[in-house]
Parts: sequence; structure tokens; C-alpha cells
Amino acid sequence: MKEVKRKNGIISNKADVLCNKYCTQILENINDLIWVIDASTGKYKFMIGATRKISGYEPEDYLQMTMEDSIPPHSYKIAMDITKAEVDRFLKGDSKDNPEITFDLEIYRKDKSLIWVAISSRIIMNEGNIEILGVSRLIEDRKRLELELKHSQEWYSLIANNANNMTFIIDVDTLRTVYVGGNSLDIVGFTNEEYIGVALQDVMPPDDYFYITNLITENLRKHYRGVPNATEEHIEYYHYHKDGSLMPMESSAKIIFNDDNTPKYIITITRRRFTLL
Repeated sequence: MKEVKRKNGIISNKADVLCNKYCTQILENINDLIWVIDASTGKYKFMIGATRKISGYEPEDYLQMTMEDSIPPHSYKIAMDITKAEVDRFLKGDSKDNPEITFDLEIYRKDKSLIWVAISSRIIMNEGNIEILGVSRLIEDRKRLELELKHSQEWYSLIANNANNMTFIIDVDTLRTVYVGGNSLDIVGFTNEEYIGVALQDVMPPDDYFYITNLITENLRKHYRGVPNATEEHIEYYHYHKDGSLMPMESSAKIIFNDDNTPKYIITITRRRFTLL
């Protein structure tokens, strides 16, 4: 097949031409940061993604920086301790299948304010050099919610005492999960991380979704009319498992309000509902 020249080398076949055409656009429009760091120097060798949105920097700015330049001292210590341990294991051959490393830390924005990101990284060998290939995802909303939970003894105790069930916190405006705790993997097949940001209408049949949304609306009306305990409800419904099967579920739900008495979150304790055949 005829070779096609490009700036950074040679594209050898049609598949590579298509990848060059579309993959760059995809990478430049993702909402995360994808990066490579030289493990020995800490310098960024590659950066692409939503840099301007997340940190205010351009990808080219990072190529002039080290990891130490881009994160505060307390985060740098966490990152270095984790990285050193993983590099040592990698060199000794102790890291089975070279597992992905995941942790949360704060990074600098260009204005030197701090934001929280979730890091997923892996040690790689590239032309004899040890490098760190990673993805950074913005988690400011999740961290803000976790802080609110820690400051609310009622919520914290509720979650801690229901570790064998699922705990959802749902944004009232979007009806998407903003926090997931407990045993979701065993109950519905999703990890807690996979379930964050999920829309209720995507995980239950239409009839059940309409039933729940109508119930929320009706209970809010009762609350504003002064009906006691109108924002607490026990709900039975069907939920999709990750494998596509339908599962009978039950939830104890409560609406949480802002200081101005507008609805903010719905917190639910959810478990599998056992039915008699």
C-alpha cells in the first residue's frame, strides 16, 4: 500500500491514516487529562485532553514542567511514595500483570488554586526508559460532597451503618447519582465508581422511572404544604443489573434540602428485594 507522509513520521497503511484523522480529534475532545511522565526526572513527556478546562494550562505548558511543578507539596509526597513503590515492584517483577494504580490528589490550576483529580496510572517501559502513563479526571463535585457528608453526622452514620447495601445520593435537579457507597458491585454488578453520574432513567424501566419521579414531585408538594415526614419514603421498583437482567429492589429514601428550603439531594439506602414465587 502506498505510504502517506505526515509531519511526525510515516503512516504505513489506510488504518493508520484513519486513526491519524479521527483519534487526534477524539483525544483533544475528552474531558480528562492523558499524560506520560518520565519516572526518573518527573518531566512531562506527553499531555493531551481538557487541560484548559481542568487546570487552565495548555498541553504545551506541561511539557515545560515536572510533576513537582504541577502539584502542591502534600500531593507530591503522596504521588512520589506511591510511584516509588510501584516502580520498585515493577523492576523486581513483583507487580503481577502491571496493575493500574488509582488514587486521589490535589493539583495546581494555572492561578495556583487547588483542584481535586482522580489519578489512574500504570508503569510502562518505553525504549529502555521507565515512564508513568496516566489519566487525571476532575472530581471536585465528589470531593465537595464527601466533605459535606463528613460534616453531617446523620449522613455519615447512615452510610457507615449500611455498608452491605447500596447508598445513593442523587442530585434532585438532574436525577443523576453524585455519590455511591456500599456494596453496589454485588447487588447490581457496577462498581461504585462506575455508578457515579448515572441517570436514574438509564437504570430502570420507564414505568418505574415515571413512578419514582411522580412520587418525588408529589412528596415535595406535600412538604411545602406542611405535611409531616412527606420527604421520607419507602419505594419498591425494578432496576437493571449490569448484565441487562431486571432485579426487584427496595429503597428507603429521604430528600435533603438547602438552607433556603429548596431540594438538593435524595439520599437512599437500597437493597435487593426478595419476592416469593
